[in-house]
Amino acid sequence: MIVLKFILSMSISLVGIGLSDWSDYTPHGNEINNFMGTDILYLKDGTSLEDLSSWYFYKKHIIGTLKNYNPEKKEYDKDRYFVANEKTFEIEVFDSEVKWNTFIKDKNLNPKLWTRWYKTQWSFLDGILLLFIFGFFITIPLAVLFLRSLYIAITKEKFNTSKMHTKICITCFMFCFLTISINYLPHSI
Repeated sequence: MIVLKFILSMSISLVGIGLSDWSDYTPHGNEINNFMGTDILYLKDGTSLEDLSSWYFYKKHIIGTLKNYNPEKKEYDKDRYFVANEKTFEIEVFDSEVKWNTFIKDKNLNPKLWTRWYKTQWSFLDGILLLFIFGFFITIPLAVLFLRSLYIAITKEKFNTSKMHTKICITCFMFCFLTISINYLPHSI
């Protein structure tokens, strides 16, 4: 419970001092950030697309939805849709979900196995690093426990996979490997 309260209070304070602003590069070198208060796609040729709501990466394209702000009602209306080609810098915007889905089907841009939708920054190693820096009184004891388990796994258990400390170390290494892999490979499959 204490850890949960710490993480919650830390996230609120990060928002308050502007550390929640983010910028990330797409798989083909374009940029999406929220420095202006809304998510914006900046293509390398200078073209930009504002008010991104959610998106995924597939076959050198960014496919997603846009927020549609109605100034008269002072609220967001129905979504609009987009497909941005990261190599040719062409952006198609659709007011109709049917037209958008037809375009996606015609261009074969519908992932077959897994669609990784994003609504915010997809590389989360920055957040983990911030947690380690600002949450040192939690991460230092965890690091000490991990190093102790690693020492025991190497010296006493001889990396016997049926022993507890070896299993802990293997699980930690697998978690780190998966985290880094998912961080650097944001594509849909």
